[in-house]
Order: sequence, then structure tokens, then C-alpha cells
Amino acid sequence: MRPCLLVLLLAALLLLAITRSEGGPLEARRLQEQARALRHAPWRVQATAWRAVLDEAAPTDRVHRRVLQDYARDLRAAGLPHGAVALQARAAALGPARDRGRLGSQLGLVRSLRGEGDLDAAAPRLAEVADLARNIAPAMADRAREWQLDDAVDRGDLERVESLASQLAKERAGLALRLEAVGALGLLRLGAGDPRGARRSLTEARRLYRISQRKDEKVALRCAKLWLDLDLRRRLPAEAIVGKR
Repeated sequence: MRPCLLVLLLAALLLLAITRSEGGPLEARRLQEQARALRHAPWRVQATAWRAVLDEAAPTDRVHRRVLQDYARDLRAAGLPHGAVALQARAAALGPARDRGRLGSQLGLVRSLRGEGDLDAAAPRLAEVADLARNIAPAMADRAREWQLDDAVDRGDLERVESLASQLAKERAGLALRLEAVGALGLLRLGAGDPRGARRSLTEARRLYRISQRKDEKVALRCAKLWLDLDLRRRLPAEAIVGKR
């Protein structure tokens, strides 16, 4: 039997099982696993399977959100990015505001929107993750702040970068991200004709680098690379660092 016929046969058997479901959360999870097994089946077969799972899973069940995310991934793989974004938006709307899973869905939606070049639509969702995830999922919060920083630097928005650098310090964000922020701030200050402000940024970057070298190896190595590659160091002479000993 040809491989493609085998795939179609498997798909037909799994869909038959889906149509004979008994109902309930456990059944929804079982259908989810069956739908995942259809990853290499024709797209219409996959879509039918995912819709069957969504019909079975209550919106209050966490599996509903995971199914939406899986369905969105398959839509994107099938060349249907707009449909994928719509499903991700639906997933991001489920659950309490501070729920880790919901925040993860929001971040996934932001990634997709940014990939489509729709920064305006991504911005409020990005702000929500950055503001709510700090105490729940610090890595998510750092990722969100990193994207905010990237956008502000791309715009050359000195005031916004300065605000973000200050916010990251207050939030005790990751040292690597804080080092990147003050380095970018220093370059913008230098470009705006404020060499003294740029030197203050370089001093702060040096302080963060020194702190990082007392942390675990991963953090120390990451920050060491950032410090060595820091454009601000090349733009300002070492002797200009304020308070250097």
C-alpha cells in the first residue's frame, strides 16, 4: 500500500473514533491526542479533527486553550497565518488575567502579530504581559520588555528607552536585559548630543556587568558577551567612565 494511502486510512480511522466520542473533559483530551496524530494528514482532515476537539472541550477547560494553540500552529503550517492569529487571539482571551497559561497565549499572539508586521496590534498585548507576568513568569515579562525595548530603539525614542531602563531596574529584571537597555540608552543619549548622559549609561552598564560576574555561569557568560560587544564602549573612551576606579 502506498504511504499516502496509509496516511489517509489512518486519518479515516481516527476521525471515525472521534465521531464516536462519549463526551467530557477526558474525552476532549483523548480527541486532542488523536488530532495531534493527524499532523501529516491532509489539511481538511486535520481541521475536522481540531473542530471536533473544540466542540468537546468546554471553554473553561485548560485543554480548550491548548487545542486552540495547536490548531493555530497547524493553520500556520498550512499557509494560513491570518486564521492562526485569530485562533491565538481566542486562546489569549481565555482564563484569568494573571493566569500563566493565558499570559503565554498572549505572548504567542504577540509573536505572531509582530511576525506579520502589525506592531500596533501587538503593543497593548505586549504591555499586558510585561505588566502582569513579572511575579508569575519573570522570563515572559523579560521577553515582553525586550520587545518593547527593541521597538523603542528602532524608533529612536530616547524618552521611551530611558523609561524602560528605569522600569527594568525597578522590576529587578534580568541583568542581561538591563545591560542591553542602558547600552541602548547611552547610544541614544550620545546621538542626541548628551555625552555626559552617555557616560552615566556606560558607568551603569559596567556596574551591571560586574554584578553579573558574581551570578551563575550562564548569566555571567551572557553579560560578559554583551559587555564586550557593547557599542557604547567603543564610542566612549574607557577613561570617560564616570566614577571609574
